Amino acid sequence: MELHQQTEKQGICDMLKIFVQLKLLNHNGI
Repeated sequence: MELHQQTEKQGICDMLKIFVQLKLLNHNGI
C-alpha cells in the first residue's frame, strides 16, 4: 500500500516536471 502511494507520488512529480519543462519551452519559443 505504502509502495503504491510512493509510486503515485513519483509519477505526479514526473508529470509536474514535464509540465514545467513544456511551459518553459513554450515561453522561450515565443
